[in-house]
Amino acid sequence: MTLDKTPRTPGNAATPRRPRNRDATIQAVLESAQRLFATQGFDRTSLVDIAAETGLSPRGVILHFSSKADIAAELMLRELRARAASYRADDDAKSATACILAFFAWMAEGDKRTFINFPALWGFAARWSAKVEATCEVAMQELLAPVGRAVEAGVASGEFRPVDTELACDVLWRAYMCGQRRAAIRGGKPTDALPQVERALTLLRA
Repeated sequence: MTLDKTPRTPGNAATPRRPRNRDATIQAVLESAQRLFATQGFDRTSLVDIAAETGLSPRGVILHFSSKADIAAELMLRELRARAASYRADDDAKSATACILAFFAWMAEGDKRTFINFPALWGFAARWSAKVEATCEVAMQELLAPVGRAVEAGVASGEFRPVDTELACDVLWRAYMCGQRRAAIRGGKPTDALPQVERALTLLRA
């Protein structure tokens, strides 16, 4: 979906084309919201803004998404699944620790695109429905599968002490997210979360 960059004045005002069916409408809303969230931020984007870009009324958007938070949640879930499918392990990593740090460095690189929305996403996640939470947990398990394999390899080689793989992944992910939150508050960048992951890794080492 491309955005017409022609200046919109009374003489050349362009009206976005209204999507013709439900699937096209949902896709158009998600694409518009993603673009607006990335340029304006979640907090500064309204349902009215999203509707205007898709040629819908705010009510037309609400027919498919009950809130702006639901739109952001759907975008986040799609992003998690896409990233899980695209990850390729670092073949040069010579230890479980190196594999895990390489994964989170890859995550931080990808998070540069969405970091503007991190504080808002952190806040609305607490208001998710049980259904969204369950879906998010499955998506997170898929995303963190390379970390789980690295933890298991580290335990098998003696690099890590015996630990529950799922719990270890959860601790490492929470360390990364807490590092992201700190970076967002202090005006940093996603890679600033990596030292927090390194500190969490010390809990695993034998």
